[in-house]
Amino acid sequence: MVRSKLSPYEIYGYFLIWTFGIFYSLYNVYLAGDLFDHSYSGDDFSNSWFGRKKDITDYEWANFIPFILYSLSPWILIHLAVTEFVRWTLVEAVPVCYLLITSLFILSRFGLIVEIYFFCQVIFYFFILRLSSRILIWIFGIPLLLVSSFVIQEISDRYKISNESYLLMVVSNGWMHLRCSSFCFDFIKNSKQKANWKDLITMLGYCFYLPVFFIGPIILYEDFSKAMMLPFEKWSWKRVLDLFINLSRFLFWLVVTDFSLYFFYAHALQYHIQEVERLGLWTLNGLGYFLGQFFCNKYIVLYGLAGTIAKAERYYAPPTPKCIARIHLYSETWRTFDVGYYSFLLKYMYIPLCGEKRNMTRKLSASFLCFCFVFIWHGMEISVFIWSLLNFIGITLEAVGRSVANSELYKSLQKKNIKSNKHS
Repeated sequence: MVRSKLSPYEIYGYFLIWTFGIFYSLYNVYLAGDLFDHSYSGDDFSNSWFGRKKDITDYEWANFIPFILYSLSPWILIHLAVTEFVRWTLVEAVPVCYLLITSLFILSRFGLIVEIYFFCQVIFYFFILRLSSRILIWIFGIPLLLVSSFVIQEISDRYKISNESYLLMVVSNGWMHLRCSSFCFDFIKNSKQKANWKDLITMLGYCFYLPVFFIGPIILYEDFSKAMMLPFEKWSWKRVLDLFINLSRFLFWLVVTDFSLYFFYAHALQYHIQEVERLGLWTLNGLGYFLGQFFCNKYIVLYGLAGTIAKAERYYAPPTPKCIARIHLYSETWRTFDVGYYSFLLKYMYIPLCGEKRNMTRKLSASFLCFCFVFIWHGMEISVFIWSLLNFIGITLEAVGRSVANSELYKSLQKKNIKSNKHS
């Protein structure tokens, strides 16, 4: 750990100023939310037992949390019990077990047509894999990703699927594409033979792994395969305790994050621009901070719960997002927020595009193509385009600045400036 050259008193001073700024701006958001709550009613809020209304306009939180707690969690228990028994009796059947349990859940929760859709998606990628070409995975995979959004919309309209189920299908579809691609890339890298039907069963087991099927995170196949066929290991008290502690930790943050929606109506405010325009600067700063911090907490909970189950089964699970309050670089945000997604982009896109000659031009070109994929994967909407573009610009400026700072010309100018300041 690098020790700061600043005095401890200066660091404490910065900490107090920063903490005061955060809490004071959040207090202003609380006050603005109170006024807003008295001015509007409708679908933005729900009532509670202690009198305060709850902001329910974050559609991901409003849909994902009840889905995990009430629909998915019983099936996770079934998944753990059955797969551990299968691992004990016939470890080769674990992929089949994953496929069957997740398929049964999809059938019971979403219906046959949704199960057929996801199954066909894996089959499509398997036939691409049979061609043993990395470039063909991208050539066919990206158009499939584009077309699949229209297919899901058609399924939703024709079969009267609820908005909640439609949202889960859209999100699951994105993760499914990443898992299929990861399997194909890693299989081509590590196997000299063409994929056979046994490999298809393994691919289906990986792609239909229930804990991360719907909301993520992505576990790259090369990491997943290391534990998929591990023999049964008796559950020690440490393993049980780790599972209990980690679940308790993320459930605690679930409660804290959910409770904040009774006091900070930031998500509802962002849909009423005329109210936001009347807010002061402190409130606007607090609004921006709360939206970012809530987004961070949301994925700490979602990825943390899924990752805890995966770790209990001895799989590698990407670490949860780093708190945004401790991040000051665009590049650090991408490296540490969604580590699994970043690893996917780095391993299968950025490094191959950069090649051996990693000059600035190739790095920026690779980053640009990565953000093009980010734009397509997240949904090609104008808001996603602006977000992707600004992130690319931020990372580009950071890379250029780092390159300039590491140049000999800059270092020599810096030394001259320091010397002149000492003599003056």
